[in-house]
Amino acid sequence: MIKGDKMNLGYKKSDLDFNFTDHTVTIEKGISFYLSTDGFWDQMGKHETSRFGQRSFGRKRFADLLKKIASLPFEQQEAKILEAFEAYKGDMRIQDDVTMVGFGFF
Repeated sequence: MIKGDKMNLGYKKSDLDFNFTDHTVTIEKGISFYLSTDGFWDQMGKHETSRFGQRSFGRKRFADLLKKIASLPFEQQEAKILEAFEAYKGDMRIQDDVTMVGFGFF
């Protein structure tokens, strides 16, 4: 997982002179990339053992989900991602924008 820089985009107070970190990745056959906002892992779900009865999906669970489904065709990955999100969210409202793009080289 390559973490992005912690910098907001598109706000009046955004630092226009901020230099984002460049990352170089060797592309090989079979590699997949996933780009997402933080909305998926920030989504809250009911959790009986947490202090306030709810907990976010979390980055680790999100990364584990992607690792688990990475070998599936993208259509099946999409279905599994949506299924996991809806199951975790349950009847809670969506907290934030949830945007995700996946692509691979086969």
